[in-house]
Amino acid sequence: MLALTGASKTDIDNLIIGGRLHDIGKIGVRDSVLFKPAKLTKEEFDHIKTHPDIGKTILHPIPSLREVLPNNINLISESTNNCEGQPLFAY
Repeated sequence: MLALTGASKTDIDNLIIGGRLHDIGKIGVRDSVLFKPAKLTKEEFDHIKTHPDIGKTILHPIPSLREVLPNNINLISESTNNCEGQPLFAY
């Protein structure tokens, strides 16, 4: 779909890589929140929303990933969440 917008191959590749890496920051989210089977509280949801920034911090030292990090990881995380801490779809 991104190709239909006229995006460059580099932009498409970066988005694909960002999609594959966007949840890496969840290693910094408490297990009690990450694996909670019930609806998240507002505080828990706010905590889980920090995972894209944690992921950026983890990946930033890798020079070849710097173009991927600024917007793609947040865009993917924000657009695939139903605000209850659950993904809308799996990749």
